[in-house]
Amino acid sequence: MRFVSLLGIGIIILVAYAVSERRDKAPWRLVCMGLVLQAALGFLILKTYPEHIFGAADGLFKAIQRFSDIGARFLFGGLADRKDFVILSMASVIIFVSSIMAVLNYLRVVPLVMFVFARMMQKTLRTSGAETLSAMRMQTTHGDRSHDSPQNGAASDDALGALYGG
Repeated sequence: MRFVSLLGIGIIILVAYAVSERRDKAPWRLVCMGLVLQAALGFLILKTYPEHIFGAADGLFKAIQRFSDIGARFLFGGLADRKDFVILSMASVIIFVSSIMAVLNYLRVVPLVMFVFARMMQKTLRTSGAETLSAMRMQTTHGDRSHDSPQNGAASDDALGALYGG
């Protein structure tokens, strides 16, 4: 039963190869390194005491839920506690999380995390900065984004550095 997922990955790769127009140009090193990164991440999550990490994440998300419930009660009063107004509690969580992400983005935490993961992908998969950046794409920069504009022709490998000023 454990090998069903390996069989699934193999079938997906074979189908992608079969429908490819240019089979001779298949980037096998990129595919293999991507699979190695997935296996390493899976090993890290499943074999290295994940209960501590997931326990901390669970506590964080429960705290976020509590904070957003308090905010909804403050804003909507007794309507927030009614079961037929579920949208109010959902909206409060969405607004709270998006405001936290906006603050983390402003403090440059989100770009730093993306920069670290993008550099790791760039080094292990040997992709260019522009390829890696578009794979990790989120709205993370403030101000000028001319480094990835189509007028510049081929995108520069320095696009990752421009993301976090490195």
